[in-house]
Amino acid sequence: MPRRGRPDGGFTLAEVLVAMSVFSILVTVALGLVLRTTGLLASNDRRVVAANLADRQIESARSQRAVDIPDGLTTRTETVGGVTYTVKQTATYVPSDATSSVCTASAAGLAYKLVTVTVTWPGMGQVKAVRADTLKAVGIGTDGLDTASGSVAVSVVGASGAAVSDVVVTLSPGGATTTTGEDGCAVFTSLAPGAYTAAVDAGGYVGTTNAQASTLTSLGVSAGTIARGTLLYDTARSAQLVLDGPTGFTAPAGLRTVLRSSYVSETAYPVCTGAAVGCVTALPGTAEHLFPTVYDVWAGTCADVKTISGAVTTVDLSPAASDGTSVSVRTGSVLVDVRSLLGTSLAGRVVTATHAADAAGLGQRCTTGETFVLPATTGGGTGVLLPAGTWTFTVANGVAPVTASLDTSGPKTVVLTVTA
Repeated sequence: MPRRGRPDGGFTLAEVLVAMSVFSILVTVALGLVLRTTGLLASNDRRVVAANLADRQIESARSQRAVDIPDGLTTRTETVGGVTYTVKQTATYVPSDATSSVCTASAAGLAYKLVTVTVTWPGMGQVKAVRADTLKAVGIGTDGLDTASGSVAVSVVGASGAAVSDVVVTLSPGGATTTTGEDGCAVFTSLAPGAYTAAVDAGGYVGTTNAQASTLTSLGVSAGTIARGTLLYDTARSAQLVLDGPTGFTAPAGLRTVLRSSYVSETAYPVCTGAAVGCVTALPGTAEHLFPTVYDVWAGTCADVKTISGAVTTVDLSPAASDGTSVSVRTGSVLVDVRSLLGTSLAGRVVTATHAADAAGLGQRCTTGETFVLPATTGGGTGVLLPAGTWTFTVANGVAPVTASLDTSGPKTVVLTVTA
């Protein structure tokens, strides 16, 4: 009996699978177009809202006298349609030469106030912030600045010279405050003639002295003039301090770290206590609240360590990527062995290491010397890390102290003999 063929009107399983694949591709493409179109519409809607908010803020500024518009940066948020928009307004005076910021110009007169408004919102991606600007002329008479008073312009810049924005500057006496704008400039007007001090104290920032609070003094104000000054202020850096010495050798408790930069002379940094000032948690440990610049780092406070090759390490904390970098602190090393009169190595003996004070004179830092109680000895000797330099080692019931000069080339051996 002949076999029947497949009817022409039917579909094989393969044809069905191909059709479903083509359909799914078309659906995916269509869905992508719909989502992209929806996203563009949403983005456009948000830009329209942001533009309206910017225009409203600009109109508010235009309705005020130039002297009444808040100086510096002001920030507020407004929620529209479930979206929270951030509205930032920067108002800064423009000098009469109208070529640069008040902080960097040389002109004494203030002719305009430039108001810049930017509006941002979450999820902007590559979309640029909406911006609007207006220039308001400084009036005369009751609408202008008092000709019998003067002004102060403080430029807040980082280690590289870049402007630092959104930092509150406080002027005293008087306590007036202004938040720096994008140009890092804080301007104070209508000041009685006299001497003023500008101060900043922002979390996460430090000045050149490695303290969060930084001041600029002796801003002398005269009638009709602008007193200008620059405050170096930048994001604080930290460094991980790692002792570089032979394996198994340990440092005594209380070993001090000294740092030196072009701004700060050599300073034995205090142990960190929570205060926002340059400090060291321990050695090894972390050096915190450091101004971003180049530092020389070493262990020990006495002068001779600086004369020993390899004892000083230099680290550049200027780049943002250097924050938290590891710094190898090189020390001297010594194997301390306490023996009996018969030559037997003794465990459990406590040895004291003492460094004499620096000679009196200009720049004396190590005024009382350094003394460390070393870890109790073990049979065969105990490995200890100490600052490079000359040390005297003593032990109870010892026959005589032993003096040794330590450097960074490798461990020295000190043998102390005891009578009991």
